[in-house]
Amino acid sequence: MSKKHYTLMLVLALVAGLVGGIVSSQFLGSQPAFAKKYPFSKKVIEAEEFRLVDKDGKTRAFLGFGHSPINKGQPRFELHGREGFPLAVLGVSSHMTEQERMEGERSLRHPRRPIFSLVLFNEKGKVIWRAP
Repeated sequence: MSKKHYTLMLVLALVAGLVGGIVSSQFLGSQPAFAKKYPFSKKVIEAEEFRLVDKDGKTRAFLGFGHSPINKGQPRFELHGREGFPLAVLGVSSHMTEQERMEGERSLRHPRRPIFSLVLFNEKGKVIWRAP
């Protein structure tokens, strides 16, 4: 095969491929293919609570709302140790302030105000620091 024949075959193969591609795209599909957008690709995630668990299924962090009578429905963030005890708790509760306790019954006429608190625990669950 001479160089002239080789060049002619190469050009014919390229033209045939190009024509075949154009014809097949006209008959088989006219819409371009794009990746499907899934509903979970939002920039905002909404949930009532998030739990970060380790490989054993133990909760290691919690972000959600309190469930006890003191903090029911109030935002809460907890960090837990390996044994499952909370090590740090950041949240809002409806405890009475010291001044409200001293005022006694008079303070019961006013609804309790939510207060922000941070509590740190040791690995056995004993409070080691609290504010307020």
